[in-house]
Amino acid sequence: MLKLFTLALLLLAITASFIFSSFISIPNIAATASPIIHSTIIPIRHVVILFQENVAFDHYFGTYPNAANPPGEPKFIANSHTPSVNGLRGSLLYNNTNAANPFRLDRTQAVTCDNNHGYTNEQKAYNGGLLDKFVQFTGSTFRGCNPKQVMGYYDGNTVTAIWNYAQRYAMNDDFYGITFGPSTAGHINLISG
Repeated sequence: MLKLFTLALLLLAITASFIFSSFISIPNIAATASPIIHSTIIPIRHVVILFQENVAFDHYFGTYPNAANPPGEPKFIANSHTPSVNGLRGSLLYNNTNAANPFRLDRTQAVTCDNNHGYTNEQKAYNGGLLDKFVQFTGSTFRGCNPKQVMGYYDGNTVTAIWNYAQRYAMNDDFYGITFGPSTAGHINLISG
């Protein structure tokens, strides 16, 4: 029902934009105005958004820019000017208030079980801002899945390409959705912002 409502809302928004745009006359500024030259240090030419649903920032970048670099895995060494992120450090990493501490996923764990991302489960995991019930309420309980896996994270040895992108481009580590629940609300939140 929610997906049907979301689809109807999206179609209504698209239809309204076409109707509204037909009443507005936008002059061809490029043909009449002289070019405006802006001076920037690094001009932005493209904006690319990588957005994976049902996955927290810390799942991929929790220890960025520091990778474990174990033998047998691609070594990741960050540029010396790389800033750290608001991620897993100190007590968040080694004395977490959840039912399990965060733990590193290695290259053999490329496929993980999906977390429970229902509205009520996420609210219970958030626990009034304490953020300490993720294992109990969002950890997967499907056959063959370990609920503690919701606390797993990758690093630069396991998702090397993504960490290399982060070395060369900007990223946002403090984005918080305005609602709990499944992916559709998060997609709307992303494109509406």
